[in-house]
Amino acid sequence: MKGFTLIEVAIATFIFITSFVVMFEMYVNLTRASLYTQELQLALDNMKFGMEKIWTEIKTGANFATTTNGIIFKDKFCATTTITKINDELIFEKNGVTSTIFDPKLVKVDNFTLSYDNVLGGDEYYKQNSKIFIINYELELITKNNSIPYYFRQGVAPLESTRMSSLCQ
Repeated sequence: MKGFTLIEVAIATFIFITSFVVMFEMYVNLTRASLYTQELQLALDNMKFGMEKIWTEIKTGANFATTTNGIIFKDKFCATTTITKINDELIFEKNGVTSTIFDPKLVKVDNFTLSYDNVLGGDEYYKQNSKIFIINYELELITKNNSIPYYFRQGVAPLESTRMSSLCQ
């Protein structure tokens, strides 16, 4: 008689089911990794966009004054602008309108500090404006399953620092 025995059919079925389970697990793991990567990329993009906004505003700003948790200055149109850390967020305020710099669902601000040159001597050029700011960020990039600490230092040299006097008096 021609045909397969019961043992041969059972072995073939076992091999088929085992390979199907392995491929299904691989598919599930690849899908999870893809979703995690998308979440992380979204958080990174939000962080980069916020840091670029801070850099641009300071780069084109003037008349800087730092506070314990942020900075106050005039923007390129001489409007008062503040960047302040409140709780776990960086708040941007211009002309009485406030907004968050980072999406709080994606980026948590653990620490935000500014350092700048404070020239005490020299001629009027050096006394007038700060020449460079160093911004230290301690952030957490948030995904559904975990948060990733991120430390970054950014340097900014305001364009206004090259002038003898400020345009916004």
